Amino acid sequence: MNAGAKNAHFCIYYRIMSVLLQGISYLYIHAPGFQLNHDLESICFYLFLSFFVSSCLTLWKWGFYYLPQHRVFDRTELLGTISTCVIFFLIILLKFPEVALCAGPGEGPSSTESDSENWQKYLNCSSSTEGNAADRPPDQSTSSTGARPQGDGGAPTIDSESPDASRKRKADPGDGEGPSSVRRKVASESEPSPSHANRELPPVDQTSLNSLKDILTAHERIADRIQDLCRELHTRVPGGFQRERLTILLEERHGGDKMTEILHSLQTEGCQSHYFQEVLSDFQDFRRNGVTEQTLRKKWQGRG
Repeated sequence: MNAGAKNAHFCIYYRIMSVLLQGISYLYIHAPGFQLNHDLESICFYLFLSFFVSSCLTLWKWGFYYLPQHRVFDRTELLGTISTCVIFFLIILLKFPEVALCAGPGEGPSSTESDSENWQKYLNCSSSTEGNAADRPPDQSTSSTGARPQGDGGAPTIDSESPDASRKRKADPGDGEGPSSVRRKVASESEPSPSHANRELPPVDQTSLNSLKDILTAHERIADRIQDLCRELHTRVPGGFQRERLTILLEERHGGDKMTEILHSLQTEGCQSHYFQEVLSDFQDFRRNGVTEQTLRKKWQGRG
């Protein structure tokens, strides 16, 4: 068998092995217990996995094809292969730190829980701990001076406090002062009372609502009508004018209350409408004179 035939057979084997290894890797990734938490992370993982498989096959080709025939192997291809393998193993170590650190049972993140679930459990635990500390009633056995209630003899007895109890009492002095009382006060004020829950919203003026709806509808139909009239006259709308900006100049010049009137004029009079003639005049200024919208505003506002 000549060298060309050997090379052709090797290319066929190379393709078959590449497809098989990538298929096995795909099945392994979708096995139970293996999950990726983000779409971008999944894409990057698939990409580097494909590079890793191709790199392994390249090394195999180098060992079984180039070396027996004493052929020169490209150094750039070899360096790219080695760097791809290193990057792939770094991704594996970052993705599964418990494997890299040899964590024992019960240590490290669970394989069946995502990072978002772990964070949610942590936040719930922290909030429940703060809530229990805030709802705990103050100690009534001692007063602020450390004196206990009067006993059988009628005289108050003063007990010496331990340093830990003193620090705890200073950190949580009770109702009326200190940060814990502020926390309890804010929590009590943030709870909705029955009067707030049953409060009804004021009635909406249906006339104003319908008027606003008519203005918005007319705003959209005016833009469509201007485009239709421009097509009838074989006139091109200047570049930079999107559909929603065709009515902004008319709205700023005549006001929002005139939108329904402008729409009626465009529908009945067509190209002879003086509102459409204003639009054509603005378009001609844009094309020929090179003016801007700011210049037109100054013109109709009397500042130009």
